[in-house]
Amino acid sequence: MASSTPEPATLLERAQSFLSENKRAVLLGTAAALAVGGVAYYAATSSRPRSELDDAEKGPKKDKKKGGKGKKKKTVKDTEGPILEERERPKPNVEDADALPDTPLTAEQIASMSTEERARLAATFKEKGNSAYKERRYAQAAVLYTRAIEVTPKPEPVFYSNRAACYVNMQPPQHALVVEDCDEALKLDSNYVKALNRRAIALEGLDRFEEALRDFTAATILDKFSNQGTAQAVERVLQKLASKKAAEIIATREPRLPSFTFIQAYFAAFRPRAHPTMPENPSTGDQTLLLALQALDAADYAHAVTFAGEAIDQGISWDEGRAEALNLRGTFKYVIHLPSRANCFLSSLHLGS
Repeated sequence: MASSTPEPATLLERAQSFLSENKRAVLLGTAAALAVGGVAYYAATSSRPRSELDDAEKGPKKDKKKGGKGKKKKTVKDTEGPILEERERPKPNVEDADALPDTPLTAEQIASMSTEERARLAATFKEKGNSAYKERRYAQAAVLYTRAIEVTPKPEPVFYSNRAACYVNMQPPQHALVVEDCDEALKLDSNYVKALNRRAIALEGLDRFEEALRDFTAATILDKFSNQGTAQAVERVLQKLASKKAAEIIATREPRLPSFTFIQAYFAAFRPRAHPTMPENPSTGDQTLLLALQALDAADYAHAVTFAGEAIDQGISWDEGRAEALNLRGTFKYVIHLPSRANCFLSSLHLGS
């Protein structure tokens, strides 16, 4: 059974509290350090690697019989999903396995059973669920774990975690249900590293990267940095979170001009043109347009684009001048919104040749 000593629980609570309060400033740096530090610690202290979720509890070892070798307990692995963990509980009655009720029991039927009967039936449902899971019948296994949850006299975190494993492997994966079940499992056992890992995987699938990073980080700490897969998951989610934040910043950032060198090279690709002839009685907008063209000649691009916009807003009195102002403002908008400065710089050279 999972250890219930207070030290790991305190460590998890401290880790989650600290990460929650410092998500943006400290969490990212801490997670990155864990990704590197975990590998170093792993190399120095671990005698053998473990797969990302291969932390199933093992039962007591049996003494070897005299004159023969002790039988080794086989561990069944699912290469496409997490290993179903085994915890000590009442042994299911083999005869009961084939006599399970075809329909869910009513609340009255469950209440009429003794505690021992309910525990035995829950264990039987769980064993049948394990068999279905190993045969990759995930939907049926999830139903069996659900029925184990319904009849068990004492809530068991393993039932919720195993059902979460079924949801992870369904097509498409039911990430929201995985999170719900792992929440329940962790309420019952706050040190349940498998449930933390499964919830982190589901949160990552839901693009809830900050929460996934929190869980992977906590799992890495609880595993004492010995699980290389979890450390790699921290780095993977950190990269996704950074990309997401960068996209959000770019989407909300106000448009601004590229570098002076880039704009200068862009305009140099075109042949210079004479300024349009000003009318005899220029309007305010006409005079502002002249300021924009003079700023452009002086390579003062920030003032050039500002004056061009102001001239249009103030009103330009003749068509040629208005066309010149619109063309200038449109050119700057095009430069600001170039998807790739390098590619568009080459294109501008081609168009100006």
